[in-house]
Amino acid sequence: MSAKLAAHSRLLKAFVYIHWLFPLFYILILTALYNFPVSKSFDIFFSFFFIARSGFAIWLGWLLHRSIPWAWHVYVLHAALTIVEQFYVCLYLAENNTPWASVLLASIFVLIGLVLLKFEFRVPYYSPKIAWWEADPRYKISVPVEISHQKTCYEAEILDISASGCFVKINEHLPIHDILSIKFSLFEGEYELNGEIVWRAKSSLTHPRGLGIRFQKLDRPEYLRLKKTVRKLHYLSRKLRQARKEENASIIEAKINASADKN
Repeated sequence: MSAKLAAHSRLLKAFVYIHWLFPLFYILILTALYNFPVSKSFDIFFSFFFIARSGFAIWLGWLLHRSIPWAWHVYVLHAALTIVEQFYVCLYLAENNTPWASVLLASIFVLIGLVLLKFEFRVPYYSPKIAWWEADPRYKISVPVEISHQKTCYEAEILDISASGCFVKINEHLPIHDILSIKFSLFEGEYELNGEIVWRAKSSLTHPRGLGIRFQKLDRPEYLRLKKTVRKLHYLSRKLRQARKEENASIIEAKINASADKN
């Protein structure tokens, strides 16, 4: 388990551990926010509903750990359920004098979690749909890559990359969760990395056929080197966007001047 978890970002690791520890973590928060006596905390902790909620949260942590793409939708449901629970606790169970302040505070933390996790799910290996046509252009590239899978080599193309994963355009149908090695060059740097297939995309109007790959077992020097490369992509992409904006502004200005001259 630790080898796979090491491939996640620190933020995602935190989300995974919080949900695995949900039963203890959540009851302590409820007790602190709503001033429950110990007896009521024990009653809630051993209630059927709380046990079911804890099982749901632990399952969500497993989905995040396995990098299941639709884990985001499950997390949104979990967050909505948590907010609804705060209103129920406020109305029927709270023992403090300012329960609505507790509801507001809890809801803010839940919404912050949604925002943070949304950014995490925009990496290429989670959802090539998003990374391909919506995500930050710093990930968008076109780099030839050699993929080795079960003693077979394939020629493919990296379209999106981050320090933790990439999306590869490839026609071969390779099984999800299989391990493969990828070899490519970027900015005069050679990379030979292992990765797990966590997403398989079919060809459509919005994105090509390919694989979402999460890098595995990156040592710190290799991770920092790759992260530096991604930052360079971000810098170049920002410069390119700025140049395009200036070019578009010049074109618009020229059209306005041409129209004014005609009139």
